[in-house]
Amino acid sequence: MNAPEFPILRSSSDAQPQNETLLRKALTTMSKAKRAEVMQAAGWKDESSITQVLNGNAGIKLEQLDAVLGAFGMAIVEQWYMDYLARGNAIGASCCRARLSQGTCGAH
Repeated sequence: MNAPEFPILRSSSDAQPQNETLLRKALTTMSKAKRAEVMQAAGWKDESSITQVLNGNAGIKLEQLDAVLGAFGMAIVEQWYMDYLARGNAIGASCCRARLSQGTCGAH
């Protein structure tokens, strides 16, 4: 399975510039095939729509957001979920018993 092209977007207020940067990068660096896929997903008729979004002269309607993000394999998730995943990864990576296939941490 291939890794996603872009990381998952986060919904916290401090991550908003990151979300914009990720989507802007995706819209700027996409291939012609991906450009056609995004335009179809968003219901845009021509490439000027993408240019207008990138220049700040137009936005992505909420009805289009899921389709545009989906075309890039992106998703917006809540901060608590990302924190949960990070905590689980830290616990798992720190558990010497689990790493040695000796059961769960704390087991005797």
